[in-house]
Amino acid sequence: MPFAKNGNVTIHYEIHGAGQPLLLHHGIMGSIESWKITGWIRSLQDDFQLIVMDARGHGQSDKPHDPQSYYPKWLSRDAIAVLDDLGLESVHAFGYSFGGWISYGHAIYHPQRFRSIVIGGMHPFSHERGHPQRWISLLQEGGIERFLEDLEVQSGQLPNTVKAIFRKNDVNAIIALLQRMITEDTLYRHLGEIKIPMLVYAGSEDDMLPLIRRAADSIATARFVVLKGLTHRTAFTRRDVIEPVLREFLLSI
Repeated sequence: MPFAKNGNVTIHYEIHGAGQPLLLHHGIMGSIESWKITGWIRSLQDDFQLIVMDARGHGQSDKPHDPQSYYPKWLSRDAIAVLDDLGLESVHAFGYSFGGWISYGHAIYHPQRFRSIVIGGMHPFSHERGHPQRWISLLQEGGIERFLEDLEVQSGQLPNTVKAIFRKNDVNAIIALLQRMITEDTLYRHLGEIKIPMLVYAGSEDDMLPLIRRAADSIATARFVVLKGLTHRTAFTRRDVIEPVLREFLLSI
């Protein structure tokens, strides 16, 4: 079971398949298992060497309880520690939602290590008025079960496999991460400096769409795609819609 070290933080990762290296970043409260249950690993592993990691605060990686441990710069450096552990100089990256937040950091802090970056369903602006503050209140009120109850009211029934992954989370680590996301205001200041090829996409029914579009418009090298009819959740799970766009972009690099 591979692990990499970034300072005093241990990061868990797995390798699947062969081909061009592609780093995968899951969403908040997800893990490596999120890519497995949605079929992404099974579908991509014949054409790509998939480097799939548990972000700090998730899965089998370390879970600090200090919001200062979740600066995007540190989260990006976790991925660099994994690439160094594998001896990989540069890779493609695909991050969805929270994984996309990390991936903006890749483009800003470590552009030389990434051939291209795909970001789905996320912007790099402050989340002060977004979902994280509500999620913190729900987690403090009733833990993961209260969070899941509210999430299903807002966006429909979740598969039991997804709920099982969510229930494995450390509540205090997730709260610390969310607190960092609320106050983070540095990433967007550097969007105009990004030079590497990027694909930024969002579902047409994602309530973050205007901010995601604004981020893509600020990056000279970004292609922006809106996936009609998809929500924030389905813009990760509907591989039949997303994967052709992803593959076309990666093969063009």
